[in-house]
Amino acid sequence: MYDQAVNKEKPTIEKSWEEVMKKLDILDDDLVNGYKDDIDTLLVFAGLFSAVVTAFTIESYKWLQEDPADTTSMLLNTTVMLLTQIVQQNTTNQLPIPSPPPTFIPSPSVV
Repeated sequence: MYDQAVNKEKPTIEKSWEEVMKKLDILDDDLVNGYKDDIDTLLVFAGLFSAVVTAFTIESYKWLQEDPADTTSMLLNTTVMLLTQIVQQNTTNQLPIPSPPPTFIPSPSVV
């Protein structure tokens, strides 16, 4: 029994480092594969999140524009004001001048 132990080679420094490197390579590969899977999952989530946010932004952008009916109403009101001023210049009666419409401001809930 003692002869078998004596005949067995003692590990050299190079062989010891090779064994350590093999084990570390296995651990590193496992760690890198784990990180790769995590990053893949995060990239898929980021892509889906971006698609949803983009769709919502495109739809909500319409809420930030003034309604065309409001623009038409404002233009008609301006026309009435101008006509009233012309009439006042030609007559002695003073007609009340309508107040100008307020400028468009999107509601805070859509901003």
